[in-house]
Amino acid sequence: MPFLHRAVLIRAAAAALALGAALAVQTSAGQALARRGAEQADRDARACTTAAAALAELDGPAAGHHGRPPAGPDTPGGRCGRTDRQTR
Repeated sequence: MPFLHRAVLIRAAAAALALGAALAVQTSAGQALARRGAEQADRDARACTTAAAALAELDGPAAGHHGRPPAGPDTPGGRCGRTDRQTR
């Protein structure tokens, strides 16, 4: 009977170590995903700023004088000013 208790304690300790390791991996993966999301948002913001500047230039006072149509609301590429449903 004493061997049964020792085996149960060893299994419980192994399970606790496995749980601790899984939680540590989950935390580090969550932080990596958050960092990646922040970097993607920064890149999107820069691209949207550039697209907005280009559109402002197209929609300037001379936009209609040379036969160019005014830029439409969906001209910038990427996710600038759109929801996910509008980009699909």
